[in-house]
Amino acid sequence: LLRYLKKIFYNSVAELRDIYFYLNDDKYTRIFYAEAKRLPMPRYKNKEEYVTGNSTTNNPSGGIQRYKLGFHGDEHLNNNGMFAYIENKSIEEWLKIINDKILNEYPNDSPLILTNKINEYTSTHTYENHEGYFTMYHFWIDLTRN
Repeated sequence: LLRYLKKIFYNSVAELRDIYFYLNDDKYTRIFYAEAKRLPMPRYKNKEEYVTGNSTTNNPSGGIQRYKLGFHGDEHLNNNGMFAYIENKSIEEWLKIINDKILNEYPNDSPLILTNKINEYTSTHTYENHEGYFTMYHFWIDLTRN
């Protein structure tokens, strides 16, 4: 089951979870988190927050960055996801931009690697504040086609 824009509180800081899946048990145990990003960011032609970024209040706003810092997802889950809504440029162009940024910002993490599905990728990342790693599943939706 999906929950959109569910506001929760963690360490007295309000956070926004884009999407999560949960079990139909008594505790609604969350089993998979996904964040969604627009490429490019609204009102910009080339800027992205898929990997890293800062909000107007200087809080981390990058999709991968927020998972690495533990602000999104759950450290006990080894699998998380991201959706990208491609609004201009090609998927190939964005893939190069995103992978170059990952390799520059997080050289110990893997770039996005194409799976055997169209516009579906995986990557592996380490946490910033504790031991461990997680796998991300990336689902890119091309909105540029008519």
